[in-house]
Order: sequence, then structure tokens, then C-alpha cells
Amino acid sequence: MNPLISLGLVFLIAYIASHLFGRFIPSDLVYVLVGVILGFLGIIPESMMESEYAIALLTMGMIAFLLSPFLGGGNLKDLGAKMITISVIESLFTFFVVFLGFCAYFNITGSIDVPSALLLGSLSSLTSPAVALMQFREYGTKGPLTKYSTGMLVFDEVSGLIIFIIVMSVSRVMLGASVSPLRNVALAPIIEILAPITIGTLCGLALSWFFERANDHNKDSVIITTLGFILLTAGIAKALTISVLLTTLIMGIVVVNRSQYDAAAHLDVFMGPAFLIFFVIAGANLDLEVIPEAWPIIIIYVALRAFGKIFGTKAGAMIVGAPEVVGKLAGYTMLAQGGTDIGLAFMVSVAIPQMSSMLTIVLGAAAIFEIIAPFTTRMAILRSGEDTIEP
Repeated sequence: MNPLISLGLVFLIAYIASHLFGRFIPSDLVYVLVGVILGFLGIIPESMMESEYAIALLTMGMIAFLLSPFLGGGNLKDLGAKMITISVIESLFTFFVVFLGFCAYFNITGSIDVPSALLLGSLSSLTSPAVALMQFREYGTKGPLTKYSTGMLVFDEVSGLIIFIIVMSVSRVMLGASVSPLRNVALAPIIEILAPITIGTLCGLALSWFFERANDHNKDSVIITTLGFILLTAGIAKALTISVLLTTLIMGIVVVNRSQYDAAAHLDVFMGPAFLIFFVIAGANLDLEVIPEAWPIIIIYVALRAFGKIFGTKAGAMIVGAPEVVGKLAGYTMLAQGGTDIGLAFMVSVAIPQMSSMLTIVLGAAAIFEIIAPFTTRMAILRSGEDTIEP
């Protein structure tokens, strides 16, 4: 089929499906299901499938950049410390719930496997922001739940990576790895934190300088230059095999705090088509066959992680004195998983061959959370009363 016709059908079918079922099923889940069906029917253009990584990089870069205003100016001063504290408590709580849960499971099954329990716990602490951000945008949410959840979703990337750094090193020691490989494996996650901060800061300073020196600052010029820097920053991060999300986020934070131009607001018009393509391709590539391979562990992992995220957020909100709606509902917006954790799971499977099942478990769990998270996020939004738009 002509690729232009295929692409047109993808957009129209996804839009029609979202219009028909959007009142009952979150739009992102509709797009995923459309992707599964269109991928099976072979309607999705081959060129689009081949551009999967580029589309994902651009979308994740735009997501991170759009998150940055929540961490700039007054929002960072008023909510930053509390959001960081809740995120750290929630991440640690989830880690220990999953770790101890699998220690008990492995003990019952007669196979003591502390390294696997540690790694599963560390991977469970990360959260993907894409689902929640799309829901917030779809409902035009405004209020404490939106602000806190958005900030926590961002800080989960950092706190989760730090937990992974420690756990990966400990697991290598427990498995009897030699000193040299241990150093390489331990340094890689550290670089994944320091390199994004460095690259993101430099790119943010460059974009801020460009805004200051440019003669025209109309909407088109701001959009073009911002997209150019997002692509450049995401490409550099990809080439260095570091977190695209964290790198572009740092760039956005620098721009928000140094420039008077609200570049993120101008990009909002692109997010609808970007999310559509992103989730359709995700659906087309969703490998449902990975779930039966390790379904008992996957189901336990999903249950333990959901418990940890929901009640860890509740505990963190209570400790810092956050608004009541945050403690009650924010945990339900933190369930989505995919992206960095899948990359780290792949890293584990390569660095520690006997842990190759980690990737299967995380992929299977991500598929389940892709179905669960939109519903729980939508429920939290509606119960909070922060929605201003009827989808």
C-alpha cells in the first residue's frame, strides 16, 4: 500500500476510534489497541516502523521538555522539595516491597535468588511519564494532584537510576563477578546520570543563548529552534547511550530558568499527533507472547509494584504534609512502566547472562501496566476534580 495512504489511514482510524471509544477507554490505550490491530493487518507503513526509534526519541524528548516548566520558577521553589521527598520515599518503598516480596516467593519455591529479587526491586522503582502526561493534557487538568504527580514522575527517573546503580553493583558482587567487570557495570549507570546532566545543561545554555541573540521571536521561530535542539539533544543522548528523557529534561529546566520565552507552551500543539504515532507504533510492536513465558513472576511483580507505588506515595505525602488529594490519588498516576526500565533490564541481561529473564519480566509487566495505568490515571483525575476539559 502507498505509504502516504497508509499513514493517512493510521491517523484517521486512530482518531475515529478515539472519538468512538474515548469516553469509555483512555485515548492512549485506544491508540495502542489500534496499533495492535493495524500492525496485524499490515496497514502501518513499513517506513514508519523503521522510524520507530526516531519517533520514540522525538516524542520522549518533547515529553521531557514539556515537563520542565513544572520544575522551573515558582513551581520548583514551592513544590520541589516536597515532590523530591515523596518520589524518593515512594521509590524506596516500592523497591523494598518488590525485593522482600520476591525474597519470600523464591524462598517458598525453594530457589533462593537474592540478586534477582534485588534487580526486580530496582527496576520496579522507575516510572514512565508518557501515559500520565497524556491524560493530564487530554483532561486539561489543573491543581495539586497534577503538579505533584508531574514532578514526582520526573524525579522517579533520577531516584530509580540511583537505586539501580547501587543494586547492580551489589548484585555483581553477590554473583561473584570479578573486580574489573564490576567497575564497568557500576560506572555505566553513574555515567547515565552525570552525562545527561552535563549534555542537557550545555544544550540548554546554547538554546537560551540562541533565544537571547535571535532577532525574531515569533511563534514559528521558537518552535523551529526548540524542536531542532530537542532533536539534537535526543540524538546526542542516543549516540552516547544515555537517558534521552533525563537529558532533554535538564535542557528544558535550564531554558525555563534562563529564558523569558515559554518554548514549551508553543510545542503543545504538536503533542496530539506525536502521542498518536508513539502509542500506535507501541501497540504495533507490543509482543504479547512474552507474558506467558514467565507469567507467575510477572503477575507477582505487577501486584507488588502497584502496591508499592500507591502506598509509598501515600506514605510520602503524609510525611511531607502534601495536600490530601496527593496522598489519596497520586499513586494511581505512577503505575505506567516502560522506557528507561526496559533499557536497564536489557543492560542487566547483557551484563549478567544468567539474569536474561529480567527483560522478559519487565516487558511483560510493561504490557500489563500499559493496560492498567490509563484507567487508574483517569480514575485519579476524575476523582480529584481537576479536569477542566471533557474529552
